[in-house]
Amino acid sequence: MPTGLKRVNLSVPQDLYETLVKDSDLESRAVAGQVVHILKIYYSERRKEADLFMPSRLREGKKEPPVFEYPSRLPTERESKLRETLGREKS
Repeated sequence: MPTGLKRVNLSVPQDLYETLVKDSDLESRAVAGQVVHILKIYYSERRKEADLFMPSRLREGKKEPPVFEYPSRLPTERESKLRETLGREKS
């Protein structure tokens, strides 16, 4: 049954072939499918490593909300009333 995938001939050492067969049996895949799976994992990891060292694209900065918001200053008349009440409590 044609799959439409490209074909590649691969020669591997005997011990690596035995490992591929064991892993493909564990994963219920064909040996060729196991090779494709391993290559996908390998290249995705390499792509992640390459992205770490590539400079990020510059873009216009976003205004982010402040991390801490301080309450706005109290009106002066309210401050004076607070001082008066605090002064009365101390004496």
